[in-house]
Amino acid sequence: MAPQTNTEISLAELKPGIKAGIVCMDCGEEVSQRLQELGFVAGAEIEVLDAGCPLLVRVGDARICLREAHAQGVRVSPSLGAAL
Repeated sequence: MAPQTNTEISLAELKPGIKAGIVCMDCGEEVSQRLQELGFVAGAEIEVLDAGCPLLVRVGDARICLREAHAQGVRVSPSLGAAL
């Protein structure tokens, strides 16, 4: 297995099947608030299930579809997901 780094990427860049930890969000106040209500909080584990359009992700026990524009504003760290 390759060594993990602390690189942050957008959720839209995360490959399907790779778990990551949410670092922060920059999607605008309304969208960020709604995503937080759905479990998108710093430190939460997230996984891309389908990289289509829309993006299908798993956060906790929920499966959620996101527009690519919103996924671009969610910053994640694959190494945090590996540690969770």
